[in-house]
Parts: sequence; C-alpha cells; structure tokens
Amino acid sequence: MLFNSLEFVTFFVVVFTLYWATVRWAGVATMVLLLASLLFYACWNPLYLLLIIASSGVDFLVGGKLFRVASPRRRKALLIGSLVYNLGVLALFKYFNFFMESLGEGATWLDKVLMSYDLIEAPILHGAKWLTIRLDALLPVGISFFTFQSMSYTIDVYRGVLKARKDPVDFALYVTFFPQLVAGPIVRATTFLEQLDTGYTIRKNDIIVGVTRIVVGFFRKLVLSDNLAPVVNQVFGNPSAYGVVDTWVASFAFGWQIYLDFAGYTDIARGVARLFGYEFEINFLYPMAAKNITDHWSRWHISLTTWIRDYVYIPLGGSRVGPIRTYVNIAIVWLATG
Repeated sequence: MLFNSLEFVTFFVVVFTLYWATVRWAGVATMVLLLASLLFYACWNPLYLLLIIASSGVDFLVGGKLFRVASPRRRKALLIGSLVYNLGVLALFKYFNFFMESLGEGATWLDKVLMSYDLIEAPILHGAKWLTIRLDALLPVGISFFTFQSMSYTIDVYRGVLKARKDPVDFALYVTFFPQLVAGPIVRATTFLEQLDTGYTIRKNDIIVGVTRIVVGFFRKLVLSDNLAPVVNQVFGNPSAYGVVDTWVASFAFGWQIYLDFAGYTDIARGVARLFGYEFEINFLYPMAAKNITDHWSRWHISLTTWIRDYVYIPLGGSRVGPIRTYVNIAIVWLATG
C-alpha cells in the first residue's frame, strides 16, 4: 500500500476519522492506531506480520527484564541476546542469498584450482545441493526501520536513559506505527513514547503543517521524481547511444531522482504522523546544497546517520581511539548497516 495510491488515501481517511473519534479514550485511540498499523503491514505480506510482532515481543520482554535485573552480567547477556536476534533476522533477509551465491562462486573456483593441479578429476563442490539453497522471499518492507527502532529501545533501557514500558500495546505501536514503516524516518523510543505519554491533541497548526508536508511530499515524488525517472532510464538503458554530456546529465538527474523520491516519502510520513499528533524530526536537510561529501552525509537520511553514530560508532570508540582503530570502527559501521 504505497502512499501514492488510492488505497492508502482511503485507508488514511478511515483511520484518521476513527482515531479522532475515539481520542477521548486514550487506550482505544492507541489500539485503533496499532490495529491500523498491523493492517497496513499485512497489506504488503500477511506472513510478515509474524516477523514484526515477534520483533516487538522479543524487545518488549527484554526491555522489561533489563529494567528489573540488577546484575551487570545478566543485563549485558540480555542485551546481547536481543541484538543477536534482531541483527540475525535482518541479516537473514538482507544477506542470506548473497552469502550463498558467494559460497557457490567460491566452490566453483576451488574446484577449478583442485582440478588444475590434478587433485580431483571432476568438480566435487560445484552444484552441491546445500549451495543452491536460496531464501525465496521478498525483503520485508521496512525491516531495517523497525529493527533499528526496536534495538534503540532495548539499548536505551540498558543504558538507563529510558524506563521500560509496561503496556505492550504502547510499545507495539512504537515499533509498527505505519507512517514511517515504508521509508522512515527512524524514530527513537524516547521521542515517540514521550509524545504518546503527553496525550492526544491536535491544533490548527498541526493540520496546516501536516497537510503542507503531505502536499510537498507528493509534489516531490509525483511531479519531480517520477518525471525525472524516464529521462534517467532512457540514457542508462542504452548508454552507448549517448555522449559524455548526456551521461553526466543523466547521472546528475539520477541523484536528484533518488533524493526527491526518498525525501518525498519522508515528507508524507512526517505529515501523516503530525495529523495523528506526532512530530518526527526532519530527515533530509537540503543535502543537494551541501558544500562537500561530509556535509552531504550530515544532511542525508539524518535519522539513520545519527542512529549509527549514537548506537554503533561512538560505543565502538568513535575517532578517539587512534587512526587504525578508527578505520576499523568505520568498516564495522558500514558492514553492520549495509
């Protein structure tokens, strides 16, 4: 259910009406949003509901346990267990097929080497059944976003900067809230849950800001990005038919196409969330106006880059541990986050 579809518009109108009709009963309104978010996710693939529910359940239980346990060793073991589960599921869906294909290519190469030295007469590894195993499933929508959000919760509880939630419905809504599931931004538990606790109110300014963001998002996506796509595809589809200037222009247009598409979806997500009473931080701060690469990345997908900084890079020591270790930390960051 893409944002730029009639199905989503209908879905949003119904959910918005039900939500504000029940907002005087906070628990009911929260349940309306949770059920709507689960329905939204089920529209992509009903089976993946089990995945997002399991992720929510594991980290809700781990967070509660972390808050009650005093032993540093047990707390660290609980955190490691949560991280292994979340990163394991993420790696399974994102990298399993790539890993198996690489193993297959390596096995073929090894067979050729062994045969070249007359150590074997025929391939013994190439075509092995276990090397042909593939995960025949599409990457679950938003798996990186809800995994990182869920992980940030357990890490913050472990650090003592956030109290564990007692209500599983509140936590499940934080993980599954539908506006940011498709393309972000990644929302911290401290940000979302604090707004949930303050109650449900909507003012005239919220409506103006929310609708404006949605309109800007659709303009970026439908008018700008989608009209750049045919130009880019035409050149990239047959590059030999075009000169250097055309190729450079197409490359430049491709950068803008990706930015406008991604930023457009994020604008819509922030606008929809605002209409439900939630304010999400800006995710793209005019990255195409950056002065250099460093400045560009500080403006691009801000919720992801700050998440990596706070939960991966700085805990590893950041740049305070010498040049070699700093390069190792950077490599770990890119390996862990893809």
